[in-house]
Amino acid sequence: MSSCTDRAYAAGIIDGEGCIFVFRSSSKTATRRMAHSLVVNVTMTEFETLEWLKSVFGGAVYGNGIPRKKEWNAARRWELRNTKAQKFLRLIINFLKVKRRQAEVAIAMECFDVKTGRPHSISDETFARREECYFQLRELKIRNKGKVLREAQVSRE
Repeated sequence: MSSCTDRAYAAGIIDGEGCIFVFRSSSKTATRRMAHSLVVNVTMTEFETLEWLKSVFGGAVYGNGIPRKKEWNAARRWELRNTKAQKFLRLIINFLKVKRRQAEVAIAMECFDVKTGRPHSISDETFARREECYFQLRELKIRNKGKVLREAQVSRE
């Protein structure tokens, strides 16, 4: 069970270092040859923070802690998918500032439960809504990048 402070801290991490997106993958079994997964993740070099996220909110930590390039620091990734990602976003949405709209879109997406749902058994309507969420999140990321770049340019002037 997370405290109010835990949720606020997690929201700050997501706003600053996190990523909310829909992963589209090809599927040999899906009728439409496409499957969607909602993903919330954080990649960073501060392993203790990732382990804290895992202990409080669940999910998994990936990566072996070995730098991919000699001049880089080692990084790992904490990740939640589908309904677990939605539950997490519902817990922190009131604390999000930068990525609140992305969280709203992600929460609205109809996810399948990894244990019981099957990506190839969804209706055409559900598939269309997932596609819409995918494109909305992509657009929000593009807009956010542009906003950040504009703000950085203004602050340098």
